[in-house]
Amino acid sequence: MRLKPFTMEHWGLTLPDVDGTPETAHGPLDEHEQRLLAEAHQAVDDARTARWMLGYSLEVVRRRRLYRGDGTRTWEQYLQQEHDGLSTSEADRLQKTWRLARTVQKELGRPLPDSHLRKLQPYAERTSDQEAAHAYAELYWAHQAGGVRLVTNRVEQRVKKALAAAKGVSHPTERSQAVSAAWTTTPEAVMPTQRVEAREQGGVSSRSSDSVDAALQLLILQRCLC
Repeated sequence: MRLKPFTMEHWGLTLPDVDGTPETAHGPLDEHEQRLLAEAHQAVDDARTARWMLGYSLEVVRRRRLYRGDGTRTWEQYLQQEHDGLSTSEADRLQKTWRLARTVQKELGRPLPDSHLRKLQPYAERTSDQEAAHAYAELYWAHQAGGVRLVTNRVEQRVKKALAAAKGVSHPTERSQAVSAAWTTTPEAVMPTQRVEAREQGGVSSRSSDSVDAALQLLILQRCLC
């Protein structure tokens, strides 16, 4: 019998009935609305946290062979029966990435989107989960300071540039240093979405990118001085 920590009754105490939400609301959010928005955001963060906790749980079950049931059930049968046919490849990915996701959450104070985690994983594999978490957190806060939302292709762009700098470097320490140094430099390529924003806003995208990189350099400098 499975425990049920999350119930519909729980959500009923925090989030209102969708049908009861007025679609004509306007003006600044009042205190009650701000509280509802915070609850909605918390639900999103809980869902993202649950993803890496699933990976953790799957690893416990697999390493301890808890999936065997009566002694004959296989890992694949367990995934089919207990996790609605979760593929072995996805189960492997979740087990591979949960440590990085947890480390980032501890560093950032909130979970990162799964799409960001996928793009960040190669960086962690070349350095460490802790180094990748530091780098991601700094990039996230730099975007916040620059007034720009951190999107998936921005993370991917940084990771690709950082990994390219370490190509051919065999020594682990030197490779990690090369990756970290390249991460802090401005990527040369401009993503298509940035080109569109630049055309529509008369170059605002370029200036926003500059502000992000300036904020990132300041955060890294502050970390080095600590």
